[in-house]
Amino acid sequence: ARHRAAAAQFAGDSAAAAAAAAAAVVQRHTRPQATRQSYEQQLSDVLLTPGQPDPGELTASEVFTLSSRPGSKYKLVLDFDGSTLAGTVWNEASKLDTIVTPPYDKDGDPGTFNADELEDIAAVWRAVAEDYAPFDVDVTTADPGDAALIGVGQKVIIGGASSNWFGAAGGIAYVNSFGRPGMPCFVFPLSLGPNNPKFIWEAVAHELGHALGLLHDGVLPNPAMPRGTDYYSGQGSWAPLMGLPFWADVTTWDAGEYPFSNNNQDDLAVIGRWLPRAPMQAGTSISTATALTAASALPGGAANGAASATGVVTNNSQP
Repeated sequence: ARHRAAAAQFAGDSAAAAAAAAAAVVQRHTRPQATRQSYEQQLSDVLLTPGQPDPGELTASEVFTLSSRPGSKYKLVLDFDGSTLAGTVWNEASKLDTIVTPPYDKDGDPGTFNADELEDIAAVWRAVAEDYAPFDVDVTTADPGDAALIGVGQKVIIGGASSNWFGAAGGIAYVNSFGRPGMPCFVFPLSLGPNNPKFIWEAVAHELGHALGLLHDGVLPNPAMPRGTDYYSGQGSWAPLMGLPFWADVTTWDAGEYPFSNNNQDDLAVIGRWLPRAPMQAGTSISTATALTAASALPGGAANGAASATGVVTNNSQP
C-alpha cells in the first residue's frame, strides 16, 4: 500500500463483540445516479492507478461519489458529512440518546467543504481503497443507506473529536460488527493531528479491520521491550495496520511475522471470512498469463528487454 511517513498518538478503540441493535439514523448524500456510473468508474480507475499523485481539484459531487469497485455488493462506506445516531449499541454504551458527529471540518465552516477538505477526503478514500484492494469490496464515499449495508457492508463515521462523547481515542469499533445494523465504526479527525489525512486513513483502515474480525498487533515482553506493548509501531519503514501505523512509510496487513508478535492472526485470511478476494488480474500459467509489451525496441524491431506492468496481487499464492 502507498503510505507516507507521519507521527501520531493512537489510543483506545473498543474491542468487544456486541449484538446487533436498531439501525442507525444518519444524514447522508444521495446515491449517485446510474447515468453517472461510467464516469465515476473512470474517475476512480484513474485515481487508483499506481504511481498517480493524490487527487486534487475535485468537486464535492465527485468526491462524494468515489467508488473503488462500484459493481461489488460488499461496501465499506466512508461517511464524512456528519451523522446523528439514536437507538444503537453505541447510544446504549454511552448512555446518550443521540450521538452527533459533525462533518469533517478544518476551516470552522461545517456547512460546506473547501478545496483542502475535499482533497483530504479523496486522499483518505484512495489510501483505504488501496488497503482493501485485494478484496471484492467497494470502498466508497457514496452512502447507499444503512439498510443496504446489512450483511454486506460497514460504515465509518469520520468527524469531530473523541472527547465529544467517548473519551480518549483516535477511532473506535466493535470487533466482528461487519454488516450489523447500528454498529458503525468511528474515526475522530480532531484527535488525529488534528485533521491529518495520513493519520485518518490509517485509523479508518484499522477500525474497519476490527469490524472484520481483526485484533491489535502488539509485542510480547522481550529483552528490548520488557513490558511489551499492545500497539506495535513497526520496524524500519514498515508497520502493521492493526498496530500503530502512523509513523511508517509502508503499512500492510500481516500474520504476526515480526519478532515477539503477540497476535498471529493472518489478517488477509480473517478479512476473507467476510469479503471474497477480487479476481486475479493475470493468469497463473503460460497460457493464461498477460503478455508484457516492451517499452521500446532496438534497431531491426527487436525488443530491448524493458517491460513493466501494474496491478493488484489479490491472492497469496499468485505468482
